[in-house]
Amino acid sequence: MTDTERASRRAGRRLATAVAAQPSLPFAALVPAVAAWMAFAEGGFFVRVFAPATAVLATALAVALLALPRPRLARPSLPALVALAALVALCVWSFLSVTWALQPWIAFDGALRILPPLLAMALLVLWPLSSARATVLLTIWLVGVTAAAIVELANAHAATAAFTHFHQGRLAEPVGYVNANAALWMLGALVALVAAARRDLSAPARGAAAAAAVLLLSLAVLTQSRGWLVATVAVFFAALLLRELPRLIAFALPAVAAVVVLLPSLLAVYERYRPTAPGSDLVGPIVGPLALAAAGAFAVTSVLAWVERRGAADTVAGGRRWRPLGPPLPGTAKGIAARSLLRVALVAVATAAVLAATDGRPADKARTAWREFTGAQQQAASNGARFVAGLGQQYRYDFWRVAWRRAGERPLIGYGAENFSPLYLRDGRSPETPYYAHSLPLQLLIGTGLVGLALSAIAVGGLGVGVRRSLASGDDVTRTLGVTAVLCGTYFLVHASGDWLWEFPALSTPVLAIAALAATASPRPPRGGSLPPRPAKARHANLVSLAAAVSCLLLATLLASQWAADRALRQGQRAGVDRPREARAQLELAAALNPLSPLPYEALASIQIALGEEDAARRSLKHALDRGPREPVALALSGLLELERGRTTSGLRAVRRAERLAPRNEALREIASRAASGRAPRAAAGLDLIRRDVARRTDRR
Repeated sequence: MTDTERASRRAGRRLATAVAAQPSLPFAALVPAVAAWMAFAEGGFFVRVFAPATAVLATALAVALLALPRPRLARPSLPALVALAALVALCVWSFLSVTWALQPWIAFDGALRILPPLLAMALLVLWPLSSARATVLLTIWLVGVTAAAIVELANAHAATAAFTHFHQGRLAEPVGYVNANAALWMLGALVALVAAARRDLSAPARGAAAAAAVLLLSLAVLTQSRGWLVATVAVFFAALLLRELPRLIAFALPAVAAVVVLLPSLLAVYERYRPTAPGSDLVGPIVGPLALAAAGAFAVTSVLAWVERRGAADTVAGGRRWRPLGPPLPGTAKGIAARSLLRVALVAVATAAVLAATDGRPADKARTAWREFTGAQQQAASNGARFVAGLGQQYRYDFWRVAWRRAGERPLIGYGAENFSPLYLRDGRSPETPYYAHSLPLQLLIGTGLVGLALSAIAVGGLGVGVRRSLASGDDVTRTLGVTAVLCGTYFLVHASGDWLWEFPALSTPVLAIAALAATASPRPPRGGSLPPRPAKARHANLVSLAAAVSCLLLATLLASQWAADRALRQGQRAGVDRPREARAQLELAAALNPLSPLPYEALASIQIALGEEDAARRSLKHALDRGPREPVALALSGLLELERGRTTSGLRAVRRAERLAPRNEALREIASRAASGRAPRAAAGLDLIRRDVARRTDRR
């Protein structure tokens, strides 16, 4: 038997032992695997990605409820169970908001997006894992994200045109949205930096984690995201509160120092950007230095880890307690003084950096930045990095203004999950048409009201209480999970408060999964994850488990139907006027599978108008407006068809209502103006105007 075969058998025996000890491990391992897959596939934003991914989790939970021992409602896991219950309530409330939403199909989509992190949390909270098993799941996800980073770097280098991977000089892929891309890399980097400081890992593994951190931090810098920078500063201050701060600093320093050395090369990518330039012109000059920096971080961290383990072995052999580079014993005067001195030193360094970046005038710079943020002018072009340029006008202030003002009109229940878009179309002042409020708290408030905001706060609070318990644990691995949850949770909450990150399941799922692992982890969880019930309650508990399993299977079926509806919609749109019979069949299938969405009928009407089938187009638009009475495009096209038939009153009414619903839409304004003056365009010409207006918009999400 070869050494490889022996190693393979040993690994198989260890895996079998782990599964026998905790039967839920294979089900739990699906969570990081699915989250990593969504990172490769546009962050899971589109239905074609998150629907099958969520269906896998729903099916896994159903099988787990039927096959595994019943969940043990252990006292230490109570805060996590409260958080899970609050998230379930938020999901149910979001589905209920379909009944009063301005656009019901958008509220339905918003409720579906809660399912991936919810199901992931359920798999991890109902059957808690030991701390060691939980770190295995973190490793699976980190390996997946690192692989995505390597593949993206290679694809960007091989691209024939830079704009396929960079948006205005900023790395946007594989997620497709620059700021969400930055969040993906940063979350991975935080997990890697904490892994580099773990005592339980071998020296090469800790070195590999440091090398991964260099790669992920470098890609985060390439996004040139100011939101990433602000959230990273918040993570720095959160780390100051941790007892493990000295250890984190010691083992994060090699990776962070390597990225600092790379900064000039990384920032130069933004300056060299040309949309049609080959990707090698942008990425090529940084590949070699990046590889050297990662290798250097690997070597330094591996040596530090080896020295630590060697010192630990010698010290323990001598009968003494070993705490290398870690915090002094808690509660002692020496420990408190040492940590306080380190915090003061770090704050002093941060203050010096702020003064240097603001030329010694932080108050003046802050006032200027606020004027730029709330002003109406666009940011002037800058030849330098975005990090040192002014804030310019990103229109977030106007998004937040509309969300806050309209939330006061329905403070309790909101306008329906994710229903910000129709409000901003009418009340916004910018030329943009955002789908989301670019702020998670405001998005919850405008969509689900104070009820939804309170439920989300309970979920975050429950997880926070559980994470705090893990931070106070006497087990090093359990505390490591708590530290990871604090850093990742702080980053996500701060960045998501100023952006629309929640809508990407590849971000929300791992963040809540990490928090759930930390909130429920313990050195030795209950055997098999279950507690035998008293006989009198066994039947009742079994019925609850069966009902929950059936609900999960129904959810999986629903998600599969939404995936099929989205696929049929895309195929029908591709068939278009070239294959009208196929287009009609596919779009009608999409409409049947998703009975809330007006989009299939709207797409079918567009094809029928282009083919000159006005009567059929009227019927399709009627179906679309039955589902979405506030759809401006459907209203405008319906009005133009009415005007063609000589029905002036009803036609003008529909066209004017479309303009009122989207007053900044240039195509709808032109159609309404020409209709009012008696020169209304034909429906085909109006459709062409609308399509050209859509083509001018670079970000409709």
